[in-house]
Amino acid sequence: MTTIPRHYLFALASLFLGRDSSILQAITSQWSATASLSPPAASSVTPSGLTAPGASTSSRPHLPESDVSVPRTGPRSLQPSSTRAFPQLAALSAASDALVEDSVSERTKQTFKPGIAAYLEFCRSNSIVALSPTTENIVSFTTSLFVVRSLSLSSIRVYLAAVRYYLLCNGAAVDVLKSARLTAVLHGIERRQPPSALARRELSVDDLIHFRRYLQRSNYAYVDQTMLWASVTLAFYGLLRASEYLAPSIHTFDSQRALVWTAVSIAPDSVTLRLKVTKTRQSGDGGTVTVSSTGDETCPVLAMSEFRRTTAQACSAQPVFAFAEGNYLTPPCLNKILRQALNCNQVSSHSMRIGGATLLASRGASEAVIRRAGRWRSTASERYVRQVAGMPPQWTSSVASLRDRV
Repeated sequence: MTTIPRHYLFALASLFLGRDSSILQAITSQWSATASLSPPAASSVTPSGLTAPGASTSSRPHLPESDVSVPRTGPRSLQPSSTRAFPQLAALSAASDALVEDSVSERTKQTFKPGIAAYLEFCRSNSIVALSPTTENIVSFTTSLFVVRSLSLSSIRVYLAAVRYYLLCNGAAVDVLKSARLTAVLHGIERRQPPSALARRELSVDDLIHFRRYLQRSNYAYVDQTMLWASVTLAFYGLLRASEYLAPSIHTFDSQRALVWTAVSIAPDSVTLRLKVTKTRQSGDGGTVTVSSTGDETCPVLAMSEFRRTTAQACSAQPVFAFAEGNYLTPPCLNKILRQALNCNQVSSHSMRIGGATLLASRGASEAVIRRAGRWRSTASERYVRQVAGMPPQWTSSVASLRDRV
């Protein structure tokens, strides 16, 4: 068997991983740590992770019982004999661990913490090996979330996603999360759980018009009226997430994430946004979003053009949506204004994204088109579509059967 020189592998890693120093450091540390290793004896090494009494242990390191944080697998200290015999494979395995960990955003990792904690507690209480669950173990865990913890279906799905991430980070199999029995249990939960009275309501074109009338009657300065109108129409027709166009604080913003004027291009028939990051793309290039003219009074292109004409910040590197007094528009602020304008507590900054998806579906767009327009990477887009009058046949039955709303 031909051994690939270490310097050649390092050059390949540098080429593909670019400036990701954390992964390159993991590779170099693995080479240094394992360069003098000889193949280990056939006897197995017991890891310090979560195991049931008398159960066989995994050769991959994983979280100890007391650790309920999002898993972070560093350079491996325990390897199968075939891997330890070849340092290059150990180094690449450590690099793959780092890539798996970075497959979700830091915010998502925080969201996963309660799910991982609940799963580990369930395993401890029932003497289950956390990294070797059976299909029935996962089904029982899911049932306990609904029966014992009284979680909603949407929360249960997040917990299961957290378990999947935990298993992936520790090199365990995830096929147990794809069983037909688990799918049936989730469908049963869906049927038993009534639709939430607090589910967000979508915005419609009529709501947009009503919102504009409210702004015109309000005491907001004209420049602030144009700013609020532009933000709502752009989010509605662009299916924008709040984090993609609003600041997190009225006084501060993250220059690496915020939508600034220099990232906005306005043409006669479209507005193009160059997003720095999105929920599903955290690499610093969130891609572009092009919103076309609608040719009516809710046109986002006309709204953005008028807002740019009236604001003094139109050519700066400041957040696009800010009040004349200097405060940035935030999700809580926009939520309050929307609820006052529409006299409805079920609307929020997310209602525009829901409304935009529903509008596309009502006009005959396929699920694939909606997913692409909203930059979804899964079928989660289906949960954004609401039942409205005139819904095409291909959406009517599927939307009516969905109770797990966002």
